[in-house]
Amino acid sequence: MLLELRIKNFAIIDVLNLSFSKGFNILTGETGAGKSIILNAVHLLLGDKATEEGIRSSEEEASVEALFNVSENLEVQEKIKEKAPSLSGSGEEDSLLIRRVIARSGRGKVFINGNLATLGSLSEFGEELLSIYGQHEHQSLQRVETHIDILDEFGGLLGLRETFQKQYQEFVSVSEELGKIQAEKERRAKERELMAFQSKEMRLQDFKSEKRNL
Repeated sequence: MLLELRIKNFAIIDVLNLSFSKGFNILTGETGAGKSIILNAVHLLLGDKATEEGIRSSEEEASVEALFNVSENLEVQEKIKEKAPSLSGSGEEDSLLIRRVIARSGRGKVFINGNLATLGSLSEFGEELLSIYGQHEHQSLQRVETHIDILDEFGGLLGLRETFQKQYQEFVSVSEELGKIQAEKERRAKERELMAFQSKEMRLQDFKSEKRNL
């Protein structure tokens, strides 16, 4: 859940601070009020390409910062443990602070919970945090790979799915081990057959040799 959004020196915005409450939040305003600019700034948190045209004139840098509550987002919590292990167990894994800085020099920066991060990491977090429904590539409803997740979440099946996945993985592991045992059993059976055949051939040769000697 998005709690706070801070935009600085972006397009026509000097400094803008927005707070969001739980539930439905609406941004309204006449044409040209800056609603699209706010969305464009949010796109930067999803990993979109940044250009110096987005920086306010007379400024060298622009930044977008957002604070999220991820206490109910297990996927993001796992990513925090992976990307920022120093925060794991500190109680801060329930919050996620993302900051994107774009500069005229082209040396932009990304920060995740105060740690310097890559744009790729930002994109990974953005996919789990925000969905912007409009004519944009970040529409999760248009991505086929997300449909099953949406249905399972709606049906309250995510916990059951996780349990099934674990049991299925155990089944696959046991099946592979059983396959190895069966393959080894077959290999040994073939070795015994070969040894039995070779032994029979050796006895036959010995018998023929004894017969000739007689």
